Amino acid sequence: MKALIGFLMAWGMFSAIPCPSKKWDEHARGWMLIMLPLIGLILGGIWYGCLILLKMTSLPTAATAALMTAFPIVISGGIHTDGFMDVCDAILSRRPIEEKRKILKDSHNGSFAVIFLVIYFAVYFGFMCGITSSHSSVIAASMIVIPAVSRAASSDFIFSYRPLETSQYMKTSWEKDVKGSTAVIFIAIALMIVITAIMERYNTYAFFGENAAIMCSLLATLIVSAIAGAGAKKSLGGMSGDISGFMITLGELAGVVCCSIFTIYL
Repeated sequence: MKALIGFLMAWGMFSAIPCPSKKWDEHARGWMLIMLPLIGLILGGIWYGCLILLKMTSLPTAATAALMTAFPIVISGGIHTDGFMDVCDAILSRRPIEEKRKILKDSHNGSFAVIFLVIYFAVYFGFMCGITSSHSSVIAASMIVIPAVSRAASSDFIFSYRPLETSQYMKTSWEKDVKGSTAVIFIAIALMIVITAIMERYNTYAFFGENAAIMCSLLATLIVSAIAGAGAKKSLGGMSGDISGFMITLGELAGVVCCSIFTIYL
């Protein structure tokens, strides 16, 4: 029952899609984070579906890329982007750690947040143009799993590292039956990648071509998410929801960049 409540909590918290049941149980907060990658998988499926539909229209490639760039922000309610901006402001201020934490909790956006958000969108849009102009539906299909991988890394960091004193997670007592459950998520994602590689194509070119592109894109998402989380955690002295959003945002960007690069050669 707590798992279901956790899923509904994750749906309402991390998605802009109206949730059919608004329930909140503080004891199910751990399950909410466990369900975060599942929410990412659902949003990724919708994201990919939108790409297929947009490609069926006569919209210019740039317009399709712009809509696909905006989709992850809109569908998540901007919650992860907000964390990205807050962490950019805090880390790039180059202040002592206590001042960084104050900046992190400040509701006002500073110049670093705006500057790096513009850079983020420019890079995202540029590489998304490569995906939207590609004829490879196999490579583009990695967009289904990219949001799940970035969120799995984020969940794992929240469970694995001490939260900041100012973080909402500091007030939560994690249940023993939930701790370490993100390992199951990573195993499931790994199996999904392997199954995709085996089932999508049987010939040598496909395995070392399009399927290799999918696996590399997901691996890039995982690695960059982890590096971003480790760097932010070290700079701020702990984990928080903002760092989680920072990880998800940069991880998805890495996945899109890697996916787009492969479309040039395949």
